[in-house]
Amino acid sequence: AVVTKGGNPLTANISAPFTSICPGATVALTTSFGGNSGDPNFQWQNDGSNIGGQTGSVYVASNEGNYRVVVSD
Repeated sequence: AVVTKGGNPLTANISAPFTSICPGATVALTTSFGGNSGDPNFQWQNDGSNIGGQTGSVYVASNEGNYRVVVSD
């Protein structure tokens, strides 16, 4: 996870109940966020590209790839 607040790094982690899925299945990716940022903004990405409309703290993935979340204040 990439996290910034006024240029200062904060801590965010992504967790999932498992790290691989079968075709047609899904997995919920959840970000836990540490820091005093008030109301953070989230943007989920797959393989380095923003996933349109996915701006919550939880993303349900159904495709393979490398996921990350960008958190900003």
